[in-house]
Amino acid sequence: MKADQPIGIFDSGIGGLTVAHEVHRLLPNESLIYFGDTAHLPYGDKSTATIQAYSVKITEVLLQFGCKIILIACNSASAAAYAARAGIPCFVLLPDGAVAMGKLSQALMCNAKTISVKGNFD
Repeated sequence: MKADQPIGIFDSGIGGLTVAHEVHRLLPNESLIYFGDTAHLPYGDKSTATIQAYSVKITEVLLQFGCKIILIACNSASAAAYAARAGIPCFVLLPDGAVAMGKLSQALMCNAKTISVKGNFD
């Protein structure tokens, strides 16, 4: 992994742009690649298998762009498991404050690290 490789961020739509903005504010020298899956949103009504399939494809695209880390701004924690399998660090971004326990426990079961971010992108 090289320091100049980009950070990949994906979400099921455009809500993760809030996360991308905050990452850029905190890490202004980092290159970012954002993937908003607007073709399939919302993810909330999709099966776990479908969300996993979308997440694998998106992860593969971000890896083809050489991303050194992938931030998942989508609360579909099942996606985290696939980023972890890609052999890179996996983080699930959750809105600061009240978060549904199911979402948090799914992320932790996938061995993903969680990061609280100001704002509501849920």
